[in-house]
Amino acid sequence: TSRRTWSTASAAPVLHVLQKEVNKTKQALFLPPALLALIAVVGCSPDEVISVTLQASDANGKPVENADATIAFYQPDSTFNSQSGKTNAKGIFSYKAKSYDDIGYSIEKSGFYRSAGKIHPYRMDGSAAVLVDGQPIYEDQRVDIELKEVLTPIPLVAYANWELNIPERNVKLGYDVLAGDWVPPHGNGESIDIFFEYKSEYREEYDYSGSLQMTFPNEYDGFAEFESNFSYGSALKSEYRAPTSGYMSKKIWRFKRDRGYNQRDFDESVGYWLRLRTTVDEAGKIRAALYAKVYGDIQFGGIHEKAFLKFSAVYVNPEQNDTNLEFDPDRNLLGELKPKNRPRYP
Repeated sequence: TSRRTWSTASAAPVLHVLQKEVNKTKQALFLPPALLALIAVVGCSPDEVISVTLQASDANGKPVENADATIAFYQPDSTFNSQSGKTNAKGIFSYKAKSYDDIGYSIEKSGFYRSAGKIHPYRMDGSAAVLVDGQPIYEDQRVDIELKEVLTPIPLVAYANWELNIPERNVKLGYDVLAGDWVPPHGNGESIDIFFEYKSEYREEYDYSGSLQMTFPNEYDGFAEFESNFSYGSALKSEYRAPTSGYMSKKIWRFKRDRGYNQRDFDESVGYWLRLRTTVDEAGKIRAALYAKVYGDIQFGGIHEKAFLKFSAVYVNPEQNDTNLEFDPDRNLLGELKPKNRPRYP
């Protein structure tokens, strides 16, 4: 039996992904949408009975008993062989079935944030399946899951899938994170928290490039990166509180297309802490600041007239010096938002 903690390396596709079949399956089934979204369909291989064991524990390593767990095996007829149940006194839930492709799982309990993911039933060597006679070797799976406790969720200014037009290029544009808008003359924001500058150059079809630069108006403002992956793991994609040090003052993303070659600085598994509106005393010690977090990398694009900037999710604590960014989705300080703009994660 192989013991493996879920990692991004094991998430790499082993065989060709049939996305159309995934979409059909999502529409046909009644499993939780978040779980279905995690299960990729790959080319069928010889079936083999695989045992999957989930081990749930808290941040201190203590087993989490009576958590609701689900394990789902994808089937060749586009259905799922799934089993749900409770973790035992050791925090364990297991299920054994024939495996054809990836296996999804989820686990949750009152007082904790839900965690979900997917695993490959193949023996892995780095990010590739180990093959014998052209076929992958199946192996039993064990997944260690740390469930994050719900501690002190609070109201925040929060918005998701937030897209703005970039009104000018080659110019620093001021963005107000509390308003979610540019400052005048391009928007209704009141305070410049971030400067974004977008540049692009179009030479001919299939030959163009561009960049987005992020800087800040105050010396001690800045950003710090953290892992924030929507494909697996806890619903709480960050730590509970923003760090008070380690912030950087500038970041540049670049993209380029040169004939058949595409390059883009975009990492969907990265997130950002932000320290904003920072003031310091004569000794350089921080007197006041606002803290925020961004889930997912910042997206941008546009070669011709229309250009855009997009955030997957932004959370801002409007209280000075309060680093708590554990969001209560039922108490958004922005009030009612369109469904697509309501953050789904705490």
